[in-house]
Amino acid sequence: MLMPENILKRMSPSDREALGKAGQLAENAGVKALRRIEREEQKLSSRWLTLNGIPFYNTRADKRSTVSAGLPDFAIFCDSRILLVEMKAKNGRLSSEQQAMVAAIERRGTPVHICRSMQEARELVKCTFNL
Repeated sequence: MLMPENILKRMSPSDREALGKAGQLAENAGVKALRRIEREEQKLSSRWLTLNGIPFYNTRADKRSTVSAGLPDFAIFCDSRILLVEMKAKNGRLSSEQQAMVAAIERRGTPVHICRSMQEARELVKCTFNL
């Protein structure tokens, strides 16, 4: 049974959690959906890179990362160059940590690319490395 949003907002987080998915606020459900889409796009990108023998490093999207907060999802290596890619869902936005890290990396001369799909990331890799 779905609870009206106005009632859910008045409930404590623990009471909402006890309801499971029915207790999620719409804004939280949307954030979770974006994260799920981003994880799927990252998995597809990882598979494509692996199948094509392109070395890369990918931060884990399914667990809290042990790398510095805000680092891009992918570091892709080819021809003595590195390509940094952050995967975001169509409507996804960079967190404040990601914005700060991207700015710091780009100030030092390395661009960070934001890709909204595996296809976009694949085309970026092909174009950058002339594949």
